[in-house]
Amino acid sequence: MTSDRLHAKYHVARTDGRDRPGCDKADAAYFVLDTTHDPYARVALAAYADACERELPGLAADLRERLAEPASRLGRDTDSGEQDGQAP
Repeated sequence: MTSDRLHAKYHVARTDGRDRPGCDKADAAYFVLDTTHDPYARVALAAYADACERELPGLAADLRERLAEPASRLGRDTDSGEQDGQAP
């Protein structure tokens, strides 16, 4: 049975540990997109790229580059960490 409602389905943690108690992102909330199987994820990524382009042009470019890839490759993370130490 599939639910079409928002619910806790994944455990997500930052690779840099900034979401641990006492750190600056300790209260962060994450939303996971399945870019391989969910057709709405591509639309959401495109909208996010448009929204962040002015302040985070590199991130917007990376998202658009990923969107240009076949859907089966979108879910594969090609970067194991942050390049510039800055994360949204």
